[in-house]
Amino acid sequence: CWGGAKVVHLASESDFGATVVIHGSLLTDELVGAVQCPVYFMPSIEDASPEPLKAILDKKPFGHKCKYHVFEKMIHGFAAGKGDWNDPATKEAVDMSISESV
Repeated sequence: CWGGAKVVHLASESDFGATVVIHGSLLTDELVGAVQCPVYFMPSIEDASPEPLKAILDKKPFGHKCKYHVFEKMIHGFAAGKGDWNDPATKEAVDMSISESV
């Protein structure tokens, strides 16, 4: 959630090779525009569409390295406190988000 904004902020100020944001919020065009490395955005269906972020990042030299995956059957916070990790679909989405992040 708000951690996604913190990750994006750090990616604009620090020397990261890449970052991952899972169901991030509070992401502004200005914040995303300052990013200096590829980002993998993984929002839930309840989160804002990554398309406006993609439009900004596509203009960056590393834009082709950014990735986007919308978890269309997950709620905001599925990989954190709001997720029911006993639910097989949630576990599958969380496992996928972890394996894609490494």
